Amino acid sequence: MKCVFSLLVVLCLSAGMASADYYGPPGWDSNPYFTHQSWSLSRGLPLGAANGADPGYINPAGMPLATRLAGTWLNDLGMGRQGGWSFAAGTTGLLASISVPNIPDPDLRKELWFQATIKTNDIGDLGLGIDVYDDQGNPFSLSPANLVIDPFAVDGGATWAHVTGLYSIAPQPIWESVVLTGALGPNEYLIIDQIDVDTRCVPEPSTVAMLLGGGLLAVLRWRRRR
Repeated sequence: MKCVFSLLVVLCLSAGMASADYYGPPGWDSNPYFTHQSWSLSRGLPLGAANGADPGYINPAGMPLATRLAGTWLNDLGMGRQGGWSFAAGTTGLLASISVPNIPDPDLRKELWFQATIKTNDIGDLGLGIDVYDDQGNPFSLSPANLVIDPFAVDGGATWAHVTGLYSIAPQPIWESVVLTGALGPNEYLIIDQIDVDTRCVPEPSTVAMLLGGGLLAVLRWRRRR
C-alpha cells in the first residue's frame, strides 16, 4: 500500500500545452527577509553530490544546496526539456534533500513555498512525499494540509505537473531541509525537472502584540505630557 500525501489534483490537462516553471510563486519578494533559490538540475552530477542553486539565487545566509539520494540523472526528458532526476518504478525511501541556510531570529516565523516540476505516468496516485524540517529535526507544518498538483501537459502516457506546498515554523531556524521521499508503485516512475523554493519571515504574534503595546504606551505618555 502506498504511503502518500492527500493530494489536490487540478484536472485541467492540455496536450502539448507549454507552461513556465516557477509557476504561481507566492509574491514574497517585497518581504525584507525574502529568499529565492532554483535548481534546473541541468548538470549530471553523481549520486550524493550537492547541486548549488542556479545563478541569480537570493539568499544572504549562503549557498542553498540540492542533493539527489537515489535514482539517476537523465538528459532527455521529453517535450524539449533537458536535465533532471529520474526515479524508476518501485523506488521507495529518500529521493533527495534540499538545504536552505538562514540567519536565525527567535522573534520571526519562517514560511517556505516549495515547488517541483515533475513528469509521471501515475498523476492520480503520485507516490511523492515532501516534508520540511528545521536544523533540530522539528517538522514544519503544511498549510493547507494538502500538496497541490497542477498538471499542465500530457506527454505520451505521462503527465507534466507542478507540485506545490506551503510550510511554516517558528522561530526562524539556522537552516531548513526539504526532504523528498518516494513510494512509487511497481509501474510508476517519476522525473523531477526543476525545484523552486521561496522563503520569507514574518513577526511572531507575541512580537507584534509587544510592539503594538509599546506604541500605545508611547502615545499615552505623549498625551500626558501635553
